[in-house]
Amino acid sequence: MKLAFYRSDKGGHLYQRFIAWITRPGPYCHVEIVFDDIDMAVVAKLGTPVTQHDPNGTLAFSSSEQDGGTRFKIIDFTDGKWDLVKVPVEPMMAFCWCSEKLGMKYDFWGLRGFIGTKDITNPKKLWCSQTGLMCLQHCGYMVDYDSDISPNELAYDFYLIDEKGNRTC
Repeated sequence: MKLAFYRSDKGGHLYQRFIAWITRPGPYCHVEIVFDDIDMAVVAKLGTPVTQHDPNGTLAFSSSEQDGGTRFKIIDFTDGKWDLVKVPVEPMMAFCWCSEKLGMKYDFWGLRGFIGTKDITNPKKLWCSQTGLMCLQHCGYMVDYDSDISPNELAYDFYLIDEKGNRTC
């Protein structure tokens, strides 16, 4: 299993570039949980709804403002816009957690935590890096981290960017 960090410097909507700008210095505006080792036949057998996006892509999960919240989606991570990092968690445990969170709304107001207002998150809504971190925490990894985390803060913790926001990978 991996986390994929989307670089806003490689394109993206104005909203995505804004997210990268207001968060910790760095290029990332979005993060996906990547299930590159999950058999799609199992996903189909479980009846998990998946948005087809890139036919040659990989199964991913996140909360997206473009998609209105949490969803499974097939995404091509080889287009040069993503940085991927392997995470040491059990993929099926993470998949089950994601399945339970499927359909939650995107938390626009919770994003204000990036600019100083903490503890305003809505337990019924999620944003992308919060989704990634909470999934990892469910699997016993990064349990001491605050869920008010931005994509750049999460990337920093995986050494993808330095303290000045420069890419290290």
